[in-house]
Amino acid sequence: MLRRLILLPFVLLAVACTHQVTTPKDAPLIPESYRIADSLINTLPKNSETLGSVLYTSAVDIDDVKTTSRFGKMMSEHVASRFSQHGFEVAEARLRDALAITSKGEFMLSRDLHQVAHEHNAWAVIVATYAPAETKVFVNYRVIDLQTGAVAASVDTELPKGPNTAKLIGYGADTSLYAKDLHFTGE
Repeated sequence: MLRRLILLPFVLLAVACTHQVTTPKDAPLIPESYRIADSLINTLPKNSETLGSVLYTSAVDIDDVKTTSRFGKMMSEHVASRFSQHGFEVAEARLRDALAITSKGEFMLSRDLHQVAHEHNAWAVIVATYAPAETKVFVNYRVIDLQTGAVAASVDTELPKGPNTAKLIGYGADTSLYAKDLHFTGE
């Protein structure tokens, strides 16, 4: 009987440890962003870097496309940097109404964006959304052809949401010019 009582705390500890939820480790955001950019670039037609410049916007939260976070800004900055490293001329699109996302999640291009595209001799724009979940962040990047509105390349991925990623996402909604590259329009 005494033996059972001595073993009881160890058994309870073992059971408690098996039900413990662990916080995922953060993914290294720069290498992950470069991997996303490389995948987009490898999907584009050959010699796309010679078609003109590429515009980019900050990645936005899929549930609130009027705002972004430090996570959205940093991911897009890294993706744009990688495009530049591959020989693309890259320009940031900082227009409040440059792009719109319909209630069905489709991107629409505005006249303002076409004007900026003309000024920068841009043929495409890089847009992105992310959806934070409990332990992961789901990310979608697209390269949209500005002439046709067609998706020229697309990448979907998921990243572990460790403490640093959670902090970058949750640092409060940013409604600055960076975040207003996209706006929501109802149908």
